[in-house]
Amino acid sequence: MKLKNIMKAPKSTLLGLLLLVLLGVGLATGVVTDWTFAGAVFAGALSLLPTNWFRESTPKDNLNE
Repeated sequence: MKLKNIMKAPKSTLLGLLLLVLLGVGLATGVVTDWTFAGAVFAGALSLLPTNWFRESTPKDNLNE
């Protein structure tokens, strides 16, 4: 990924990347336990999903109301 593309990303994606980086540091230093690791990876993975996946289920007519 180029730096310009990263800066254009939604804040939730940047937050997910930051969470995964912090998680890697915490796991490497032994601060993060297995259960915390699993929960944070799940939350980070959810935030990295494209937001369009969730919006497709909403009818387009209701978006402008």
